[in-house]
Amino acid sequence: MKRKHQDLFTDLRKHAKNLLLERKTPSIDVTSLEDAKRLIAELQIHQIELEMQTDELRQAQAQLALEREKYADLYNFAPVAYFIFDERDIIIDLNLTATQLLGNSRRFLLNRPIAPYITAASLQIFVEHRQQALETRSPQTCELILRPRNGTQICIQAQTIALYPLTDGIQLWRSVMVDITERKKAEEQLKESQALYESLVNILPQSIYRIDLDERLTFINETLRESLGLPLEQVIGKTAHDFYPPDLAQKYHIDNLKVIETGKTLNIIEENNSPLTGEKSIVEVIKIPILDSDGKIFGIQGIFWDITERKLAEMKLRESEEKFHAIIENSREGIMLIDEQGIIIEWNSAQEQLMGIPRSEAVGQPAWEIQNQQMPPEHFENLTQTFLKESLLKILETGHAEHFNQPSERVIKTPDGETKFALQHTFVIKTARGYRLCNFAHDITQRKQAEQELQKANEQLRIQLDEIQSLQASLREQAIRDGLTGLYNRRYLNETSERELSHAERDNYPISIMMIDIDYFKRLNDTHGHQAGDDVLKALSSLLHNGIRQSDIACRYGGEEFIILMPEVGRADAIRRADALRKEFSSQQVYYQKEALSATISIGIATYPENGTTMDEVIKAADSALYAAKQAGRNCVRAWET
Repeated sequence: MKRKHQDLFTDLRKHAKNLLLERKTPSIDVTSLEDAKRLIAELQIHQIELEMQTDELRQAQAQLALEREKYADLYNFAPVAYFIFDERDIIIDLNLTATQLLGNSRRFLLNRPIAPYITAASLQIFVEHRQQALETRSPQTCELILRPRNGTQICIQAQTIALYPLTDGIQLWRSVMVDITERKKAEEQLKESQALYESLVNILPQSIYRIDLDERLTFINETLRESLGLPLEQVIGKTAHDFYPPDLAQKYHIDNLKVIETGKTLNIIEENNSPLTGEKSIVEVIKIPILDSDGKIFGIQGIFWDITERKLAEMKLRESEEKFHAIIENSREGIMLIDEQGIIIEWNSAQEQLMGIPRSEAVGQPAWEIQNQQMPPEHFENLTQTFLKESLLKILETGHAEHFNQPSERVIKTPDGETKFALQHTFVIKTARGYRLCNFAHDITQRKQAEQELQKANEQLRIQLDEIQSLQASLREQAIRDGLTGLYNRRYLNETSERELSHAERDNYPISIMMIDIDYFKRLNDTHGHQAGDDVLKALSSLLHNGIRQSDIACRYGGEEFIILMPEVGRADAIRRADALRKEFSSQQVYYQKEALSATISIGIATYPENGTTMDEVIKAADSALYAAKQAGRNCVRAWET
């Protein structure tokens, strides 16, 4: 029965399809009403399935549209600029970041060449870069200097790859560009910082060096260079094997490998042979791994200093009690011994001299009671009776006599009011008569005074650095100023004129150029001397300086010629201002050696954009107008007529 209904349904579907193709009214024979109901039920089920499939299709289409929108957003708002070019370097497509990079609209950039936005110095690099990408069919990278619409220059990194040709044979290629201007500036600042760092480390008393992973020297400071006794060029690139005996060089090699393999700082004390004198010494060495931005080691920086004297002192302190007592009185260091009850049993001459307290007043007294107006109370702040008893009890329980206090600096007032500084070490030592607390004080007054002097010297150096920076700023100002008149020079005019022209083009306002020449200036020099001519030049310069707006730029163009660049000033206003300036100067007198001198000026006017679209064209037009003013008899103003 089930098979019968399936066959009937199949026939019904074929019949419906044929009717749909022939566009005829269906005519179905059903054997019974029950069969018809079953067919209708199955048709309804299939209708529901079709509707569900239709909904799924709609959802898939909506999801596809959403993904397309996401892709468009990612493409347009990506932080890097995307370009697609054809084989003629015409922009076929670009994203929003690319338009911002070039400073122009998408509508203006599409189907236009990229070349106008590339500086002349980078254009050949760009062409070779693109050609290599097309030939190799692999990504190529280069750095270029672009000039966006605003006229500034930016440094970019471009990565280019060839795309598959279109069906019509046109070769396309894609370039991804990233603005690295700030990174380049940061690299320059880093170079300056490194130079300052190297200049500072060269004045340090410690020996400082850097080696690469092959253990070759890449840097040494002046202290180490002097100890090696060789010029710098004979040291850089060498290894320890070039300066030290084989066994010592091998030890240095093993230490370097520990740093490279573990990536950890190594602090060691080792023997050292001076390459210059052959004298042996003990040095404390710190070897620090140098990491790149990815955290990988690419070298080692080492710092070492001679601790021979300190190590010898420590070795002497570890000698027997008998030898210790034999030298204690002659020691240059202040030494105080305290027994297990906290009573002072030894106070040597150096301690007496350092602290200003006689031995007779110290020995036999509890350490925590030896406090007077010459010794601050905190000097023995740790030597309380409770502290001593607890420390000594712990020593008796463990049987270990260990150094339990770190070195500390103390300030001491002597009876005569002198201030001293001491570096104090406290040790627990074991003797035949029990445990002793040893206070070892080293007079570091001279060192502290030297440190204070060094601090003052550093402050003075900072002041000198500030003065140098101020001097550099002054030199910069002098470089753009004319030495005689104090006005801007021709170099500054060349630097600023294009920027002013760019602003005028962007904001659509005129710029007028006033070219001024002192009439018969050579005759004045020949008659009265060059000093008189200089005084006349200064008088005109003062008039220009005081008579222009803050936005105007007054320059000495050369000899007796001056130029005034006047943004947002049209032709008529420029003529009016020039004539007022001419009249005011002709009415002035310059006194030279009690003689009153006077002079006149001729002025030529030209205006952007009426008389030229570049600054060179406008200046040339102003010069021509100045020539016309001189031809007209001098002491007059002429504007360039096209």
